[in-house]
Amino acid sequence: MAGFARGPEAKAGLAVGAFDAFGLFAVEGSTASQTFSAQAGSIFSFAWNFGTRETALDYAFVVIDGVLNTLNRAVNPAAPSSANDLFQTGWRSFSSGFAQSGLRTVTFGVVDLTDNAARTSLSIDQVQVSAVPEADVRLMLLAGLAAMAFVTRRLKGG
Repeated sequence: MAGFARGPEAKAGLAVGAFDAFGLFAVEGSTASQTFSAQAGSIFSFAWNFGTRETALDYAFVVIDGVLNTLNRAVNPAAPSSANDLFQTGWRSFSSGFAQSGLRTVTFGVVDLTDNAARTSLSIDQVQVSAVPEADVRLMLLAGLAAMAFVTRRLKGG
């Protein structure tokens, strides 16, 4: 249950009450977390789809290294769906870069505000961490291409 010392906020590395929003208290929530190592300059990305039968202010989020990012909320529903959820956002993408190397903790979740009467869900897919090539690698590649061009010219006699 959100708002309690052992609730989803604690699992996401946030202070109690961090999921309260819009002047309302978080009644319940669900989270899933993963810790991994990432290099400086790498990009964390995923696809997500928020679904709900709720008309209140429930929302989906991702917490990256203790920073809460709201993905979508029920007061901003998308088109009705034929799936198990009355409303879905449709698949959307999210990405964030890491300025420094180290261990990263990412938590996905949903929070129900004011009540727990209806189902709210967050689907996650295509989670990846893409490394950005080091500058040294790019310089070595350019140097190699330049050397090949030089040798090719010499062999052609030009």
